[in-house]
Amino acid sequence: MARPREFNRDAVLDKAMNLFWKQGYEATSVHELGEHLGLNPGSLYNTFKDKHSLFLEALERYIQTQGQQSCQILDSGSGKAVLRQFFMQLLEYSRNDVDCKGCLMVNSTAELAAHDPEVRIKVAAGRTALQQAFQGAIKRGQDSGEINRRHDAHLLAEFLLNSLYGLQISTKMKTDHATLMQIVDITLRVLD
Repeated sequence: MARPREFNRDAVLDKAMNLFWKQGYEATSVHELGEHLGLNPGSLYNTFKDKHSLFLEALERYIQTQGQQSCQILDSGSGKAVLRQFFMQLLEYSRNDVDCKGCLMVNSTAELAAHDPEVRIKVAAGRTALQQAFQGAIKRGQDSGEINRRHDAHLLAEFLLNSLYGLQISTKMKTDHATLMQIVDITLRVLD
C-alpha cells in the first residue's frame, strides 16, 4: 500500500517556482531541487515524474499567481493611471529584487521557448492573458477619451507588452532606477 504524500503540493510548487525563478531551468539540478524542496528523489519523481514536469507545473503556478495579479491590476481601472501604476509596481518590485529574478515568464521564454514546445505553449498562454488585460485597460481609456484612438488598442497592448518584457530584462541588469522611470515615461507617451 502506497504511503500518502506528507507535504502540501502548492507549497512545494511555490518553492520550486522560486528556485527556478532565481536560477533558471538549466542551472537547477534535480539534486538541488530535492534539497530545496525537502523531498527525497523517490518522492520527487513519484510526485512530479521528472524535472521538466515539475518545471512546467511551477511555471503554470507562476502564471496563475503572479500573472493573475498583474492582470488584476490592469483590470482594476482604465487609462494611463492604471497603466502607470502597473509599470511603477514593476519598478518598485525590481528595486527590492536582490536576486535579480526578473519575471519567470520572460526568463523561461528567453531560456527555453525556442526549443521547448511545452514551455512555449505555457508562456504564450500567459502572454495572451496579459496582452488582453493591457488591451482592456487601453480600450477603456480610449472609450473615456483619456487615451488617443490613433492607434489600435490591440497594437498598443502589443507595444506595451513588448516594452514591459524589455523593461524586465533591464531590471535584471539593475539598470539605474531613474533611467527605468524615464523609459516608462517615454513608453506611456505613445498613449497621448
